[in-house]
Amino acid sequence: MSMKPPDLGKGPFWYRRAAVDQVLADRDLMFRYVQQRTRDAEARVVELEAALAATSAAESRKDEDLARLGAQLTDLTNRSAEVDRWRQRVEAEAQRLAAWRTRVLTTAGSTAARLKELHDIMDTIPERVEQAFAPVIEGEASLQRRMGIVVGILKSVPPSPLGGRTAPVHP
Repeated sequence: MSMKPPDLGKGPFWYRRAAVDQVLADRDLMFRYVQQRTRDAEARVVELEAALAATSAAESRKDEDLARLGAQLTDLTNRSAEVDRWRQRVEAEAQRLAAWRTRVLTTAGSTAARLKELHDIMDTIPERVEQAFAPVIEGEASLQRRMGIVVGILKSVPPSPLGGRTAPVHP
């Protein structure tokens, strides 16, 4: 096959049969070649369209993934802000708790000192009660001694001549 037209030469009916057969064979060969190239091109177009569809689907999935990741980023940003607010609240509460603890420790220290004073005072109460009741106890003991003496004296007194009756004695 060449690009310049074939030399058909002259035959009995204007052209030689071999030359015409050659031109027809070349034409058929060229036609089959063009058909094969067309089929190859169409197959390649199908492959490229499939690749383009796959790429488009991948792009679509990537766009969906990016949208999902963007939503997650927004959600995480909101959560981070919320966690930061909670952290600030917890820190403020911790400071209030520390101040309260300081006040309680201060109060507990002064209360402990007062309780010690109270315990010391309470430890002296039995002695003070004993001291307060000592004169009464001494008086009662003295009264019992005198009563014992009186009873002894009364027992030593002879019976009365009035018939054996004596005045009642109350101990």
